[in-house]
Amino acid sequence: MGEIADYAIDRALASEADHACFEAHHMILPRRAHITVATAPSAAQRIIREACVLESLNHPGIPRVFDCGVIADGLPWVARELVGGTRVAASLGPRDVAELLREVAGILAHAHGRGVIHGDVWLDAVVRVDGALRVLNWRHARTGNAADGAGDVYALGLAAYATLPADPPRRLGVLLAEMLAADPDARPTAETVAREAARILDDPADDDVEEVALLVDLSRDANGASGSWEIQG
Repeated sequence: MGEIADYAIDRALASEADHACFEAHHMILPRRAHITVATAPSAAQRIIREACVLESLNHPGIPRVFDCGVIADGLPWVARELVGGTRVAASLGPRDVAELLREVAGILAHAHGRGVIHGDVWLDAVVRVDGALRVLNWRHARTGNAADGAGDVYALGLAAYATLPADPPRRLGVLLAEMLAADPDARPTAETVAREAARILDDPADDDVEEVALLVDLSRDANGASGSWEIQG
């Protein structure tokens, strides 16, 4: 199907109006890659920006950037790690939800600590690879500090709650309620979420004794009016 630098294109992936995506392999190294190529100037800055974000994070739960360059017309391309694995199930038990919170919040805490906010957290951004969870979809990432990560914490809490078929056990319910607080300043940091989820996994005894309903009403929005929930910044 052609070549881009030292990569041979194997197949086309889902693309959009201003960029194209491909699965490829390096012609020398034992490396498979996801390649994004700008097909219009409108995509150029976004593609390079995402590559710079990923390069700055350097975490096993976040895709690596391999190479970048420009094609003949001067538009950029980026080769990053091709992440396989399986998507997180739409229905999870309480222990799996606690594991989801621990792993994903830990990755987000790493990003927030380096001044990066994900901005697009949902279940479709999480995949399991060799037993570990990884976070994808960084194209809407922006700069910000740990306090600015309240929107990521809210989105992760909402995604986690959506997977539960019934009210969560007590401590997990309390943690989710805190993550879904209407006031962003009242939400825990991603680091705190990861730490508390780890405690729940290490000592679930309290939740075996008593379960309570989640402390927030998900039929109401952050302002207390009836309606659907939206991601809060």
